[in-house]
Amino acid sequence: MTGLKPDVILASTALRARTTAEAFAAALGRPVDLEPELYGADADVLLHRAAGTGAQTVMVVAHDPGVSALAARLSAGGIARMPTCAVAVFTWDADAAGDADPTAFVLHVPGGQTGSGTPSL
Repeated sequence: MTGLKPDVILASTALRARTTAEAFAAALGRPVDLEPELYGADADVLLHRAAGTGAQTVMVVAHDPGVSALAARLSAGGIARMPTCAVAVFTWDADAAGDADPTAFVLHVPGGQTGSGTPSL
């Protein structure tokens, strides 16, 4: 996974999520926005918070089951579960309306496994 640099990094305040987000932030030269409401958040809250930043590229570091539910929803079931330390990247058309569905996704899993697809929503 190269070439991706989020404008905003949102993270739960839980130790593991915060530590993970801070490692990405240090490598990417971005600050972390710690948000207590991301701890235990469902897919709707995660998506709302990411969209609410107004940023073009957002990284969200949070927890299951919300993260897996959001990944499954945005990938139209193409991502059934987000393993620990996995990274999912969703792409929207540049001119898409605010509630448009993603046009593509890539899942990066520890150990080098990668999956991708085009959601059929």
